[in-house]
Amino acid sequence: MFRISVLILSLCTLFVLISACEDNPVSSEGEHANAVGFALEIEGDELFRYQARKATPNTDDFPDYFTENEDGDMILTLSEEVLDDQNRTDEIKLRWLDSDGEKFDLPPAYQDGDRTEDEWELRFSVAPEDGPISYEINKQDTGWSFWLYAEDSGEVDFEVILWHIDHADLLQTIPVRSDI
Repeated sequence: MFRISVLILSLCTLFVLISACEDNPVSSEGEHANAVGFALEIEGDELFRYQARKATPNTDDFPDYFTENEDGDMILTLSEEVLDDQNRTDEIKLRWLDSDGEKFDLPPAYQDGDRTEDEWELRFSVAPEDGPISYEINKQDTGWSFWLYAEDSGEVDFEVILWHIDHADLLQTIPVRSDI
């Protein structure tokens, strides 16, 4: 009898725990984005995709945006063909990818004021910091688009960061070259 009672109690506890996890997927640190990758778009066309630790440039639609490095990898390249008179790219929109490769949008990025658990922020890091490429986030948009600027010739590591509260939910480095 005691074994049956313990078994029933264990099953009830397990059921409650499973139900609680299904009903409340938010951890104590806030809800995390389901982003496992991202796509960069220009005017709705995909320029570049990063998913499953693989970078896929769209060299068919954007051949002027890429050059091949000495290892045969395609590098996002800023050249006179793709820059305006301010040495700026067209606006690049970032779309997040789920585990199936489907694009989705997060709520407008955190801009000012108090952040809540369900707000994310687009951040970048450029190394070296004084390198030939800089960026500007479009604060007039939802915060998920930006421009790259070529200030000199050279190469940088451009890190895309989906920031959530006090940590990165997603972080990926893209090599970017300037050929001006």
